[in-house]
Amino acid sequence: MKFLRLLLIAALCPLSLLAQSNFKPAYIVKLSGDTLKGYINYREWEILPEVIEFKNNVAEKQATKYEPAQISSFGITNMDKYVSYTGNISADDNVFPNLPNQLDTTTVRDTIFLQLLYQGSPLSLYSHRDSRKIRYFIQENAQQPVELKYHQYYAQTQQISTFAPYGQQLFNLAGKYNPEFKNAQIQIERSKFNESDILRVIKSINNDKSKEQTGTIGSDFYVGLMLNRTVTSFEGQNVFDGKQSVSYVPRIAAGFDFYTNKYTQKLILRMELTLSYLNASFSSANRYNDFYTYKFNQYAVNIGPQVLYNIYNSDKFKFYLGVGASVNLAAYANDELRTSATNIQLAEESYYSLMNYYVTTPLKAGVILNKKLDISATYIRRAPFTNYIAFDLGSTLYGLSVNYRLGK
Repeated sequence: MKFLRLLLIAALCPLSLLAQSNFKPAYIVKLSGDTLKGYINYREWEILPEVIEFKNNVAEKQATKYEPAQISSFGITNMDKYVSYTGNISADDNVFPNLPNQLDTTTVRDTIFLQLLYQGSPLSLYSHRDSRKIRYFIQENAQQPVELKYHQYYAQTQQISTFAPYGQQLFNLAGKYNPEFKNAQIQIERSKFNESDILRVIKSINNDKSKEQTGTIGSDFYVGLMLNRTVTSFEGQNVFDGKQSVSYVPRIAAGFDFYTNKYTQKLILRMELTLSYLNASFSSANRYNDFYTYKFNQYAVNIGPQVLYNIYNSDKFKFYLGVGASVNLAAYANDELRTSATNIQLAEESYYSLMNYYVTTPLKAGVILNKKLDISATYIRRAPFTNYIAFDLGSTLYGLSVNYRLGK
């Protein structure tokens, strides 16, 4: 148990780790059209790189760096593809709350990498992300990609206003390539400026009815079992102050893991549902030799989001730390306080008012083996489920979980 505590305390400590290389089989296409096969240091690029590191073989000590102006494209085998783009790009901030105070349609000329999100005919979709904004580019056949224009800014009332020429751009393409596209205007007007909505419109223009997942966003469903050590205690002005009840019970879990990049899975956004059970009992005596016992059973449904980050990240082994929030919906049974004094035996049901709703904050540390088996330790700091002023009743949880992912 001391090891478990130390492992979880580590989740609260600042970590200073060396950058981890992640060279994957890849290729680059030079400006001459020649293709070089080798390995690229592949990252979870929330902001697209200004330079990539390439090796002819993994054993090479020194990687060669390539900027967008030096190559025409590169790809990670069976994963992502990127192309170099030279042209005008929008220069306004477009991520809330960092918005300009007026409409800013300024453009700058730059050479950057674009990530291929969807390749179709006649239209394909690309994206570019930097610290200012995310941009989407549309390509007609083999022509130069063109940015889809979208701007947000603060109006004089400090409300957010939008200027969205991308809608007309898409409508023009629908008329050009698919005049039979029914309700094109309605679908485009209802679309938001995000990958899924824009992609839906483009696939409709292409008359592409495939359901193949595009981009790097992915998810897995998992099921699991946790063994809990739950320490329940009273604290404050109460006859049971300082008394503890320890129980060891299993907890059933199921949930979804969402990845911003399904290939690297470095950042995991988890939504978890668990079913838990708690059996607690307490006993105490006062100076008059009055004897008290209290017991209850708790049945709970726990649901909430978690954020997991892989500190060490490879295909076969990942080590992560995580934090989350869980809403607990609880019901109680066998809730009884018994008092034994001279010539008196008294039993009272539902003596304490136990909360049916409360929030906990789980901390996690774990490993993922072969992207399938997830073994983790969980710590949930003491969470009261009474609402009295003078005292409270609550539980601390230590758990060991084994989850199995059912995805491919």
